[in-house]
Amino acid sequence: MKRKKGILFFFLPVAILPAILSHSGCRNATRGEDRPEPVVTVSVLPQKYFIESITGGKVQVNVMIPAGASPASYEPTSRQMQQLDASGLYVMNGHLGFEKAWEGKIRENYPGLEMIRLTDHVDLITGGHHGADPHIWMSPKTVRLFLPALYSYLKEVYPEMEEWMEIHYARLMARVDSVDRLMEDSFRDLASRKFIIFHPALTYLARDYGLQQYAMEEEGKEPSVHGMRNLVELARRENIRVIFIQEEFDQENARTLAAEIGGKVISLNPLDPDWDDNMEKIRNTLVSVLQPQEEK
Repeated sequence: MKRKKGILFFFLPVAILPAILSHSGCRNATRGEDRPEPVVTVSVLPQKYFIESITGGKVQVNVMIPAGASPASYEPTSRQMQQLDASGLYVMNGHLGFEKAWEGKIRENYPGLEMIRLTDHVDLITGGHHGADPHIWMSPKTVRLFLPALYSYLKEVYPEMEEWMEIHYARLMARVDSVDRLMEDSFRDLASRKFIIFHPALTYLARDYGLQQYAMEEEGKEPSVHGMRNLVELARRENIRVIFIQEEFDQENARTLAAEIGGKVISLNPLDPDWDDNMEKIRNTLVSVLQPQEEK
């Protein structure tokens, strides 16, 4: 699939424009003389896992938001924009702060770039301060909803790999189904189904498996004194003794709450690049915290 490429002149620093122009010129000059590895751009690391799984590692994946960066405020580098320019497809989550800030600019300057929003293919949870909750990859049941669309787009962009991708897509779906069944079995007989988390990253997982998530954040900000008081009362009433928090967040308030309730803080990483392994870690952690009924 051929498309006309654009250059982001108006929002990239002047200093990096020569490098991009040079890159584009070299690519055009050598087109037909070599066949560089296909490139797919994604917004966050867990999406890289799905792309690599479906394509069997036959494409290079350009991740716009690297490990440790904020999905709300990150600004891409010139290297990332060069990789975007070389991409056959941009797989967006659809509701990340980064995407809201950059999607319009990318569409304007790369009008031929194929783009897909994974959130268009799931049952979104809305109502938070950002509108729709973007953490759709954090539940196997929700992942299963957007994977067929992702597979369809990849076949359209890379038809020469269709037979290869068909095999690997089936393997990926089998893995997702296996994780789903494990979670259903593990969460069926819990003594408690409620937990507190600083940033509400497990909203879809909680919905899909009958759990109740309570977020410490208030409209995306640190909890107020009143909010902390309510959380202490909630934790004592529901016998909640663990506070979950993402690794990149300041843990001060989480530790304060944990001290008040005689509990502890456990870190988790929703942006872990190994989705399968991360789901297993989260499943084991929730089971150990919420405790199966027979172990009470």
